Amino acid sequence: MARRILWATLAVGTALGTSADLFGSYGQPEDERDEVAVDPRDAMDLVRIGLGEAIERAMRGRDARAVKASLECTRSEHGIAAVYEVDLLMPNHALLEVLISPTSGDVLGTEEETDADEASMFAGVLRHSERSLSELLRAAEEIVKGRAIAIELEPDDGPECDVMFVNSRYLIEVGLETRAGHVIELELVPQWDDEVVESRDEEGTDMDGVAR
Repeated sequence: MARRILWATLAVGTALGTSADLFGSYGQPEDERDEVAVDPRDAMDLVRIGLGEAIERAMRGRDARAVKASLECTRSEHGIAAVYEVDLLMPNHALLEVLISPTSGDVLGTEEETDADEASMFAGVLRHSERSLSELLRAAEEIVKGRAIAIELEPDDGPECDVMFVNSRYLIEVGLETRAGHVIELELVPQWDDEVVESRDEEGTDMDGVAR
């Protein structure tokens, strides 16, 4: 199962975003903060709205399709901070990143991304997808107990959609095919650490008994 972006959600050194609207949330400009990424399981107390609602708020009033979303968490001298990053594919095939507060649901800022290859990849996946990102998330939520922290469309083997959940101290990953939303893989992710995140070659442990 492809994990190119989902694992970046957990990677040490992940940056939040560059919008000036974030300065007030974290106390000082980003370039003056010494931040490291935090295991999302240690930041769940900051989360008041779910990943699905963050996607809906990011899309509100925009003619776009969501292609990935994740909860990004960092620690600085001011404590732990979290933000949802939602990527939207616009009609002109540009990617727009929308930052959503996991506490209030407010839009904190937007930034147009310039990775043409990534945008083209997502456009290709969407051509073969019959379910929206929100519909695929709901399908995964019917199978797994927990709180979704990341979702991404992937071109490999299908294409497919990968969803990461937190359940207590467990990380659970679900793979779905994007036409009907059927589950094709369910795994318990190894314990979080930077080495696992940066280069994960081993397979997770298949999960049983997590269905509601």
